[in-house]
Amino acid sequence: MTRLSLSSYFDCARLRSALATIAISALLLNAITPAQAGLFDDDEARRAVLDLRTRTDNLADQLSAAQRTILNQANQLEQLQQQVATLRGQNEILVNQLVDMQKAKKDFYTDLDGRLKRVEPQQQQQPEQQPQQPANGVPDAAAQLSEANAFKAALAQFQKGDFARAANAFKSFLWKYPKSAYQPTARYWLGNAFYALRDYKRSTEMLQSVVKEYPTHPRAPDALFSIAQNQLEQGKKSMARNTLRQVIAQYGTSEAAKNARTKLTQIH
Repeated sequence: MTRLSLSSYFDCARLRSALATIAISALLLNAITPAQAGLFDDDEARRAVLDLRTRTDNLADQLSAAQRTILNQANQLEQLQQQVATLRGQNEILVNQLVDMQKAKKDFYTDLDGRLKRVEPQQQQQPEQQPQQPANGVPDAAAQLSEANAFKAALAQFQKGDFARAANAFKSFLWKYPKSAYQPTARYWLGNAFYALRDYKRSTEMLQSVVKEYPTHPRAPDALFSIAQNQLEQGKKSMARNTLRQVIAQYGTSEAAKNARTKLTQIH
């Protein structure tokens, strides 16, 4: 608005100057009395009148052009002000989107950090079931060691944060040892590896297999809670609430149920 006021001020000054010139010219034209006209011959008087009229017409044209210029500048200023208002609105939207993205990123890594902290220690405890046995029913110590080492190697990749290699290692383990006692745990960590890779669909599928096929396994409550996290990452808040309530209903005394109660209060 300050720029418009200054511009209008100078344009109006020029306009007033032009009008004053036109007025003076008109007065001079009218002031030529017959007696004064007699001082000039007809040709000189005619030329003087024509010259004065030409100057008057030029000044009138300049005045009209100045008016058009002022009007155009006012229109341009109004358009610029509208563009500035639009850009401010767009900037506000982008700022809000950035804040939401930063919050989502923080939540993602906070959850991932929590999952990493739940990784089994390097010295994996002996599972309740015996590792996969050969067809003759006689345990093979070398085979058992190979199976345990394969699981630990996959878990080590996850601990290092190499989630793509961890996912491949766990998939290979599940395919190679389909009857292993490590199956539910390997599926759980494969689901977490997919989560870290933001492959929420396959993560949910793998975690659901833990809940459905091994509902009493110690990892089942965490698997169900992780499914709710996947749903939140996908923007499925209603489904996530239902899943969290399921964690509380099925595993009410577990740590996962405690986390589910807290998470429910944070979903808006």
